[in-house]
Amino acid sequence: MSYTYRQGSIARPKGGRIKGSSTLGVEVTGVDGILKALRPWLEPELTRELDAANKIAAKALAKALKAEVRPVSKRMARAVRVKRARTGKPGWIVGSKRKIAFFWPFVIGGTKAHSLTRRKNPRRTGPFVRGVSPNPMVERVAKANERRIVAGIDAEMTKRTGS
Repeated sequence: MSYTYRQGSIARPKGGRIKGSSTLGVEVTGVDGILKALRPWLEPELTRELDAANKIAAKALAKALKAEVRPVSKRMARAVRVKRARTGKPGWIVGSKRKIAFFWPFVIGGTKAHSLTRRKNPRRTGPFVRGVSPNPMVERVAKANERRIVAGIDAEMTKRTGS
């Protein structure tokens, strides 16, 4: 995907007024490019409403994820959280608190079998640790609740914008 922004020459005198002609050409390819190009022209109110609807959907997904995770580990269920996305705004992320359940990635992604090395003599291997198969419960919950979450976002946006 590509995003190209071209602007013609503009002569600006000291007073700040624009003299001469100015041309503006925008070439957009792909969805990301379209969003970047249209971002300045989107209404801030619509962005706020979309952000609020996304947050409600993320909270609903987190609630379903907590119910799925609780049989595996109560600490993992307590660690589920919703936080604001750093990129791709308006967006929210459903993730985990690392201090409560540091082992979250090991359960979700699995581990490989390996041996431990001894600290005193690194040449001698220590006990052998068996690998754990991945438990992709986040993807499972997201796939199972996808229609309900999208319908919730749509209903929330309809309620907030009136259309």
